[in-house]
Amino acid sequence: MEVRALLNKHRCLVCVVMVIVLVSFSAQALAVGPMYELSTSAKVSRKFLRGLLNIPFCWVEIPKEINIATQNLDPFTGFWTGLVKGTAESFKRCGIGMWDLMTFPFPTPSKYETWQSPEFPLMDQLE
Repeated sequence: MEVRALLNKHRCLVCVVMVIVLVSFSAQALAVGPMYELSTSAKVSRKFLRGLLNIPFCWVEIPKEINIATQNLDPFTGFWTGLVKGTAESFKRCGIGMWDLMTFPFPTPSKYETWQSPEFPLMDQLE
């Protein structure tokens, strides 16, 4: 009975942990080359995952843009410039994420490609 009460109390946390575990175990291996074309189901699931991750993590664009702007400008101007640009990029990422989530079964844009670069937040920091 204790486990059930604990699960009811922390239901949201349990759901988030379950989604993270499922996503981490279902990660795709992206083979590249002329002989390895991604299947349609892999493209659909990537578009769904892209929308699912870009909506809650759209806020990451704000500190990222503030950091970039403060490195290129003085701290005061960089903060405000980065804040404005990061907020705009955050709304853009959230909107495109909602579009991806609503239209993931359909090949729009062509071949399930993304409309933004990088595809996920902070993906350009990994390279």
